[in-house]
Amino acid sequence: MSLHERIIADLTASMKAKDAHRTSVLRLLKTALDDAAREARASGTAFDDAAATARLQGEAKRLKESMAEFRAAGRDDLADATAGELTVVAAYLPQQLSEDEVRSVVARVQQETGATSMAALMGPAMSELKGRADGAVVRKIVEEVLGKA
Repeated sequence: MSLHERIIADLTASMKAKDAHRTSVLRLLKTALDDAAREARASGTAFDDAAATARLQGEAKRLKESMAEFRAAGRDDLADATAGELTVVAAYLPQQLSEDEVRSVVARVQQETGATSMAALMGPAMSELKGRADGAVVRKIVEEVLGKA
């Protein structure tokens, strides 16, 4: 079962269970994936689980940014609601690596490539960590490894 099909099945189950919060979030995810599939068909590219995961990661990033903005504005109620939405989205994303795991991957990539600049290390590190670590975390660790922090 593809990720898109799994979300549709879970949406149906949450509607039957009358779980309004989960149903609402899954409807948003289904719409985002439907849009991504339509865009892929229009451009002649394949819409697979990797593309679906990329779209869901974009949704998760958008929710994290919204949550930060709500907290900065003193709207903890909205930030908490957004955190609940993010929890539902995160269930469909690959497990994210810890900072220590990212640090070891970045150190290994640096040894393999001999990279001494941010640009030379970020590219290969992000290729290795694609979908498994947030870019901001990778950037922070690359700066630490290069001694620029």
